Amino acid sequence: MKRTETMSAGDVLRQVIDEANLGNRLAEVRAVELWPQIIGPDIAGKCMRPYVKAGVMSIRCIDAALRHELHMQRSSIARAINSVLKGNIIREIRFIG
Repeated sequence: MKRTETMSAGDVLRQVIDEANLGNRLAEVRAVELWPQIIGPDIAGKCMRPYVKAGVMSIRCIDAALRHELHMQRSSIARAINSVLKGNIIREIRFIG
């Protein structure tokens, strides 16, 4: 097979991501990485690492009072994460005991 034009490595990666429909999943992984920055390292340290699947972020938090406080702020947390990601990646946040 003969190539007619050259592509940069970034263009090739973008093409592979688009063809494999990995864009949303990569954004979900980025949302997990953003969790400590958005919520703060102290609070993030009291919760388990989040898990995101199909736009739903689930976070295990043993402390009931903290879980309730975070539950009350879940909309603003989702907006903050989506703002950084520049898209509607996180549709819902669930805090699990």
